[in-house]
Amino acid sequence: MNSTPQAPRVLKTPLDKITIPGLPEATHPGFAGALIEHCTSTYAARGWSAIATVSDGFMNIVAVPEKDVDPKEYLLALLRNGEIDYALKGLDALNEMSDAPDIAFSYGVALSEAGLVEESLIPLHKCLSLYPSDLNASVALGLSYARLKRYTEAEAVLKTASKVQPDNPAIKLSLAESLAMAGKFQEALPVFRQAASLAPSNAAALMGLAQCLDSVNEHRDEALKVYAQVAKRFPGTVFGDSARLLLDAAPKPDLGN
Repeated sequence: MNSTPQAPRVLKTPLDKITIPGLPEATHPGFAGALIEHCTSTYAARGWSAIATVSDGFMNIVAVPEKDVDPKEYLLALLRNGEIDYALKGLDALNEMSDAPDIAFSYGVALSEAGLVEESLIPLHKCLSLYPSDLNASVALGLSYARLKRYTEAEAVLKTASKVQPDNPAIKLSLAESLAMAGKFQEALPVFRQAASLAPSNAAALMGLAQCLDSVNEHRDEALKVYAQVAKRFPGTVFGDSARLLLDAAPKPDLGN
């Protein structure tokens, strides 16, 4: 991929607006295939790769500025590199053009990360309808619900996923975070403990445990001990620095004169 990414070109054109010399009439059985071949070969001649479909009276095209690269892979690479804004429009088009679970999932996650959380629900539900056992989609859907403060729905999705894979630390952590966001700290606490136990090197799980302990009065002393672990094990990170600040601000014991 180029070091400076380019957004894909996305076109949706009514068939009755297309006039290309040499193509058969729109009513001809070979029209769709000929149009798709014309479009993809035209982009290839420019050094681009394109996917084209003809359906419901429209021609749809997603083209990316790299020859011999699958447009889907190009868009997913943009996501992996954090180039969400460049990828969104192309993913939207591909999601409409196909029933690929991975595209629906990636589009839903990208929308959520871009702050379009409400819009992320539709493609994530689509992914799960196409591939019900996709636990990554379940986690993403649960997190979107939690971000929307629809905690009952978030818990239902994540608890179902947790039953399928009870030892999956990502699911445990997502469920714990959702419960904590809903203010259910007592219920969240054992789930945070499980997440931290399953993924002892995950700073987010350990920090989440510390914060949850800190939200339950009788566990204040244990919370400080876990903050100290986070500060010691993850120095120079957001979690380690936050834990150090909280420790420094914590009341010091009164040792008397």
